[in-house]
Amino acid sequence: MQLFEDPPPALGEPIAAGRTADIYPLPDGWVLRRYRTDVGNVEREAAAARLAVAGGVPTPEVREARGHDMVLRRVDGPTMVDAFASGAIGAEDGAQILADLHRACHAVRRPSGDASGLRDISEPGTPEDQKVLLHLDLHPLNVMLGADGPMLIDWANASWGPAGVDEAMTVLILSVVVLNNTLGIAEPARRMLSAFIDAAGDPRPCLEAAIAARRTYTHPSQEELRVLPEITNLARSLGPVPGRPAVT
Repeated sequence: MQLFEDPPPALGEPIAAGRTADIYPLPDGWVLRRYRTDVGNVEREAAAARLAVAGGVPTPEVREARGHDMVLRRVDGPTMVDAFASGAIGAEDGAQILADLHRACHAVRRPSGDASGLRDISEPGTPEDQKVLLHLDLHPLNVMLGADGPMLIDWANASWGPAGVDEAMTVLILSVVVLNNTLGIAEPARRMLSAFIDAAGDPRPCLEAAIAARRTYTHPSQEELRVLPEITNLARSLGPVPGRPAVT
């Protein structure tokens, strides 16, 4: 079945809804992700996901992308947030999953003659071999725990750049959850944050670059902007990771 036929197929009720998009079931193990508004370049997001799949990152296959629509391989399972809330995984396990997904992304290097259209957020003079695939929104709501293991979704913010900025972005997002007590999970999120800093090799020195990227590329909410000044203090309050120098 082709999604973009005329007339389009009847979709029925969505099976899931996110902040900006609804998910509809399609035959043969596919789903339609339909954005409610014009939030960005769907074709570029699809290009990032295809780069990730080709590079071995566990992420749903993209079949088609056009306008506000993207057809993806269906993944059945809870988000990491749901698994965390139910006690199916702990803070340390969740932190390791996030760190492992970062490593998988960052093994994908920008190819020569790249035509993906992804932004390059590297500082001028950054060597080409340090420009890797960045997700820039890698957090527990964007990780689904399917039958084949964790799957990373939502590549709308994907860019090329240094790996540390991507890992620091996860520190930033988890810090916002802690400071705002988002979903009422501030304390367990603090444990996951501390464990992630350790599992990722302490990306806190890149935190300012991640804050700059989030302001520029990911349009933080007013709630997030309110706590941005507190984030560096929170990261420092967690103390140095054993065996690593303190952040100054």
